[in-house]
Amino acid sequence: RARGALEHIGVSVVNGGITTFVATLPLAFAQSYVFQVFFLCFVLIVLFGLYFGVIVLPVVLSLVGPSVSYAVPVDEKDDRGSLSTTEAGGEHRPLRSINQVASHDAAVEDA
Repeated sequence: RARGALEHIGVSVVNGGITTFVATLPLAFAQSYVFQVFFLCFVLIVLFGLYFGVIVLPVVLSLVGPSVSYAVPVDEKDDRGSLSTTEAGGEHRPLRSINQVASHDAAVEDA
């Protein structure tokens, strides 16, 4: 599961760290000591965040977390162009919007 999580969001996390570093890079060349210290603090925060988010946290969660994944498989799109889930029997069931769920729950309560 940790490998799957890193395959899906690991690139986005690393991309966020790199872009944040690039965005603060001009502070490294500032003449003011305050800006240089701010840059150093920011770089250390980004590096620690990447280290713990990509390496430490997935390992710890794979050791401590539940042994079973409760995720519901979701298909990209069905034939009608709407999102759907695949049930245990292989049957596709369209996902309902929050408004449909609320109206269904209200109808059940009224009945």
